[in-house]
Amino acid sequence: MKADLFVELRAVALELSDQGDFPDWLLPDILAIADGREVYAGQTALIAELIAQIKGYDPYAGAGCFGDSVGAGTIETTVRKIRAGRRQSEDNAITCELLECCQFFNDSMKDLPKAAEYIRSKLCRGDFPSCPRYRIFKAHHGQDFPPHLSPMDVDEVAKALRCLEKRKGAKP
Repeated sequence: MKADLFVELRAVALELSDQGDFPDWLLPDILAIADGREVYAGQTALIAELIAQIKGYDPYAGAGCFGDSVGAGTIETTVRKIRAGRRQSEDNAITCELLECCQFFNDSMKDLPKAAEYIRSKLCRGDFPSCPRYRIFKAHHGQDFPPHLSPMDVDEVAKALRCLEKRKGAKP
């Protein structure tokens, strides 16, 4: 049943985003939670709450007669609670499975060790489900992964995903 919450979270967020009213800046964090079933499994009550909030989202929440609607700030707070709860419940930080072999660090960041370690501590040893490199890796089962892709370059990630999807669709 837990898996159904994660599928529902993804579907609800994408549906609302497709309608055009949902803030673009919230979507990546919500999808990272939806894709992080193994990481956020202990947060199902908050995930169910997040789903209800997304369903009740109104861009005009808090303005006059829209008192029962949910605004972006409320959703963002719940996303933060989910992530904070995961971090608090971990005795040892879960580490990204790509960490030792990540070409971004081995190639692009080899001359910047302090910056690389900072990114590793924040992203690779903590919130790796939100890392675009990790998400592409998971979505494409480690195949056709662009080695130069920076975890912070949202535009490059979008281009890489479009390219990979086109190539995937073109294969026999």
